[in-house]
Amino acid sequence: MISRIFETTVTNVEEGFWGCLKFILPDSFKKFHPILFLLIVSTESFAQTDTIFWFAAPEVSYGYANFDKPILLRIANPGKTSLVTVTQPANPGFNPIVVSVAAGSSTTIDLTPWLGQIENAPPDKILNYGLMIKATNPVTIYYEVMSTQCACNPEIFALKGNNALGNDFFIPMQNFLDNANYNPTPYSSFDIVATEDGTRISIFPSNDVVGHQAKNPFVIILNKGQTYSATAVSQSASKHLDGSRVSADKPIAITIKDDLMFGAPFGGGCADLGGDQLI
Repeated sequence: MISRIFETTVTNVEEGFWGCLKFILPDSFKKFHPILFLLIVSTESFAQTDTIFWFAAPEVSYGYANFDKPILLRIANPGKTSLVTVTQPANPGFNPIVVSVAAGSSTTIDLTPWLGQIENAPPDKILNYGLMIKATNPVTIYYEVMSTQCACNPEIFALKGNNALGNDFFIPMQNFLDNANYNPTPYSSFDIVATEDGTRISIFPSNDVVGHQAKNPFVIILNKGQTYSATAVSQSASKHLDGSRVSADKPIAITIKDDLMFGAPFGGGCADLGGDQLI
C-alpha cells in the first residue's frame, strides 16, 4: 500500500524537482525516502511487465517551445523475442504499428506524427484516442513526453499492464503547486480509457471540471478504446481534482496529469509536467 500511495507522487517527479522537495520535508523523511524508493522499485518493477497495455495519453501544453513533443513509447524486453502491436481499437483510421523486440533489447516507437489523435483533447468529449498495446511475450513499456526543443517539460508514464485495470479509483493529485501561465493554458486532469464496449462510468468530481460542477456526479458511456478527459477548470492548486472518484461496471484505466506545475514556492520560475498511470 505504501508503494502504491507514493508511486505517483515520488517516482515520476523530476530529479531536480525532488531536490527542491527534500528541502521542505522533515529530516526523518529525508532519511527514510531512499528505503522507500527501494521498496517502490522492488514491488512495482515486476508488476509492470505484461503482454497487454491500455493507455489514455494526456493533453500537454506546447507552450513556447514544443513542450509536448516528441511523444514516444519506450519498450524493453527482458525475455523472449516479442512482437509488439500498437493499435487504437476505437479508431479504424489508425494503422497498427508493429515492431519486433529481440530478447534482452529495447526499442522506441515515435508517436509524434499522430499526436493530434493520441493526446486527449478537448475535455468533456468522448474521443477515440485510447491506445492498446499487445505483445506476444511479456515486455515493459513507458510513454514519454520528451520535450526535446528545450528539455524543460519532460515526463514518463509507466504503463502498468493488467495492474492498471480496475473498476473503482480515487484520484490522487498534488494540491500545493498551481499550473503555470503558458499558452495553451495548462491544467490538471484525469483521462479514462475503456477496455470493453458499453462501459458505464460514474464520475464524482471533487472540484469543477470542464462541463460539470464539483460534487455533482455524472455518467458517461464508453466503448472499447474510447477515452474521456476530466479536466479542472482552474489552475489553482486548491482546485485540483484530488479526491475525485471514478467507478465503472467494466475494467478501465486512468492516467493523471498535472501540466506545467509552477515552482514559485521553491523560489524559482520553472514549471514541470507530472503524471502517471494509476493502479
